[in-house]
Amino acid sequence: ENLFDVRPYTLAPGESKSEIFSNFAFEGGKLKAVLDIQDPLVSDNIAYATLPKRDLIPVLLVTAENPFLQKALAVDEQIQLTVLTPTEYETDVLPESANSHGSKNYQVVIFDRYSPPTLGDGNYMFIYPPAVDASETPNSEVKWNIGAALETPIITDWERTHPILQHVHLENVQIGTAYQVTPPSTAQVLARSFESPVLFIDV
Repeated sequence: ENLFDVRPYTLAPGESKSEIFSNFAFEGGKLKAVLDIQDPLVSDNIAYATLPKRDLIPVLLVTAENPFLQKALAVDEQIQLTVLTPTEYETDVLPESANSHGSKNYQVVIFDRYSPPTLGDGNYMFIYPPAVDASETPNSEVKWNIGAALETPIITDWERTHPILQHVHLENVQIGTAYQVTPPSTAQVLARSFESPVLFIDV
């Protein structure tokens, strides 16, 4: 019985309309929708729904320092964000570390300008991984086939129908610096700067 929102609608006979309401309480609860109109059938002017409790999504960000990325992730109220430095990650999370709690406590692990020496099962995102010479880290499981630098690349094409990008517009995204990366043969390129992939996934 606490008023949440009021919106005007004008619908023609037989017309339908979809509307999105957000910012509901994470604790869930009951929702009642009321049409404030006078018509011969009063009983269908009220509808009820049960709002499920929304669970927080545990996300780990591994970065030396990136306040812009931290603030961008903090905007989503459903994300429970933990931030660790690369040293803390290798000490507290990696399976072979003495104090490891494991990355399975997180639904997503984001590596910002860092590549771990090993990867277990999980969902990982890499942002601008370092161009490390494979000969210097021969035992590393994470290797990147990195080419020349791309100065201020623009996104010229992206997969608009892919679930990750179907509600995302990238035409005005500005990138300061990137580099050419050759994705694995199993990867799907989601965004390109002309012929150079700038975003891809590998499952």
